[in-house]
Amino acid sequence: MALLMAGCATGRQSASRPADIDTARVVAKTPPTVFRQPLSLMHAVVLEAMESMGCRLSLDTTSHLKGRLPTGEIVDVFLKSAGEPETQLWVDTTKTFVGGAWQTSRNQEVLNSIRHALDRQ
Repeated sequence: MALLMAGCATGRQSASRPADIDTARVVAKTPPTVFRQPLSLMHAVVLEAMESMGCRLSLDTTSHLKGRLPTGEIVDVFLKSAGEPETQLWVDTTKTFVGGAWQTSRNQEVLNSIRHALDRQ
């Protein structure tokens, strides 16, 4: 029993570590969306967009924001400077067991929310 509990604790720790942007699946397999804005501004814009969608943030670093939408999907947003003043951005939404069968990829919705938040700047 103790061994099983230790395994669970270890799993939680690794789940809370930020993903390395260079090894993230979405970054490796998907072309970025490029914004002609500096990384610091885009980080603030992404944070505002995720909060406006009702995301509960679990991770907030310079290059990776992660949160859970009210419907259960996990949202990962990766940011990388592409030289001033450009920022590359990747969005990856993941369905979870908790959210049920009605979940869909919300990548485009998250991107639209980011664009809308940027327009308000």
